[in-house]
Amino acid sequence: MTAVLLQVVLIAINAGSLSPPCATAAKDWVKLSLELPPRTPPGQEPSPAAYQFSRTICRIPKDPIYKICCFGELLPYAESFQDNQMKATQVATIILLTKIQALDREVGAVRSRGIRDKNIDDCTSFFGIGSSNSESTNSVLAALDRLAAAGKGRRKKEDVETVLKWTKNLETQYNGATSKCKLGDLFKYCDMVPTVKEIDAATTIAIDLLNAIKL
Repeated sequence: MTAVLLQVVLIAINAGSLSPPCATAAKDWVKLSLELPPRTPPGQEPSPAAYQFSRTICRIPKDPIYKICCFGELLPYAESFQDNQMKATQVATIILLTKIQALDREVGAVRSRGIRDKNIDDCTSFFGIGSSNSESTNSVLAALDRLAAAGKGRRKKEDVETVLKWTKNLETQYNGATSKCKLGDLFKYCDMVPTVKEIDAATTIAIDLLNAIKL
């Protein structure tokens, strides 16, 4: 199974399919600071140093499957990390937020067809994490910017606390044991909600990297 996943990851990197999804907007979003660094140009390979750093960062996720997914997700942006774990964590967080926004738009399209589903209503708080009007999400993005610029040993405690508090809320909204939201139930709409296939890996990777932040 691992060999199959590795093959899928490599195909996805070459095809550029791991970039954030571009669903048709169901509503206007006030843009957050969700700009990703440049990807490695098509036909080029990341430098050995960037490749190795991505492998190192992606040892953080606990599950072997998510280690593989993490590598596939981050490698296209690895040249921008410059051995800075916070920059890699920023990218993982931004990718997650774009996927939450895409999933919310796709679910909006389900609702527009007159489908009423209590589970979708129960997932409103999870979708709200990606809302461009979320003060906490804006705050965590700003904190991540400062942490990436500061470097290890010079990070401010309040910025680390802001990020970890936001991450705790993300975990609470995502965890099926603590939230009424069951994202897996959305697979019954997978033709209309394709991002549901990507949200588990993106969420788990971001949570694990965010929780690894230290002063």
